[in-house]
Amino acid sequence: MALPFQNLRSGTASKRPDPATLVNGQIAINYNDDDPGIFFKDDQGALVKVASAFVGSTAPNGSPATGGHAGNSKGEIWVDTSTTPATLKIFNGSAFVLPGTFHDLKVTGLYKQDVIAVSGTAIDLSQGNYFTTTVSSATAFTFTNVPNYCVYSFTIEVTHNTSGSISWPSSVEFSSVGAPTLSANKTSLFMFVTDDGGSRWRAACLHDYTT
Repeated sequence: MALPFQNLRSGTASKRPDPATLVNGQIAINYNDDDPGIFFKDDQGALVKVASAFVGSTAPNGSPATGGHAGNSKGEIWVDTSTTPATLKIFNGSAFVLPGTFHDLKVTGLYKQDVIAVSGTAIDLSQGNYFTTTVSSATAFTFTNVPNYCVYSFTIEVTHNTSGSISWPSSVEFSSVGAPTLSANKTSLFMFVTDDGGSRWRAACLHDYTT
């Protein structure tokens, strides 16, 4: 009876083969459900992972099993579930990075974006483009994680309860009429745009909506 042919294999989670033990063209397989993959050694002696993307809240192979090869391979894909929604990242040879930007984007259907509720006074611009907050006293907002090397704009919906003025970073400039004086128990839309990574913001406001 002929025996089935089997490649080098392991069912231990996070145990990747050491490329130094592989010969050219030899395939090694990890079949553990945590991070399954097919591996081979490239012409530079580095380990390459093929097949399914890793899905999880921490980067794959962060804690290799005993005897497993440390590190990740160039081009390896990780679906990072620690963010909402999950983020697709690719290993560039030294770190997991976002895959980059599109040259053009055409949407023929509905375009959606998240509504981010601001906690505190720091607006984290890496989270999206539309924010909401409620103010009931004098409030000084700051902007963090401003996207660079691009034009970036965002809107913040401010519900103004009872009293309290709002101040913005010194880099924010409203038109010649200046920032509006807000009325109590009204809602306003503040819109900001920058083309230099936040060194200068141009701002406008639609204010005093009743609902």
